[in-house]
Amino acid sequence: MSPNVAKYSGDPGLNANRFSVAVQNIVGRNDWTVKWKTGLPLIQEAGWVVQSEDTVLQALLDGGGIVALISPLGEADLRYSVRDRSLVWMSDIEPYVVLPPDQFRRTLDVLLEVASTSNRLNA
Repeated sequence: MSPNVAKYSGDPGLNANRFSVAVQNIVGRNDWTVKWKTGLPLIQEAGWVVQSEDTVLQALLDGGGIVALISPLGEADLRYSVRDRSLVWMSDIEPYVVLPPDQFRRTLDVLLEVASTSNRLNA
């Protein structure tokens, strides 16, 4: 947990309570991320963005249900790192500083499902 951190770099006025959870020893070939992007009026709609340098993997992840799995948890960033062999979920969780136990358990369950999906698609 990281309470009261700057929400945006260079803007000391907007702070957030950030919470991260990681699942280790996840095997995969390529890094990937799924992020909630806040839209800009008249320029870009808000929504989930799936990214990977491997365009085939990106398409598989986009169609493989990852967004459907994590979207009930709310706006967040999800990152898989080959080097670290880790899957990390991070979100601003105001008004909480730590997740309540039931939300924490639900988050862990979702991450385990995402890890299983990633193993299948990123093997």
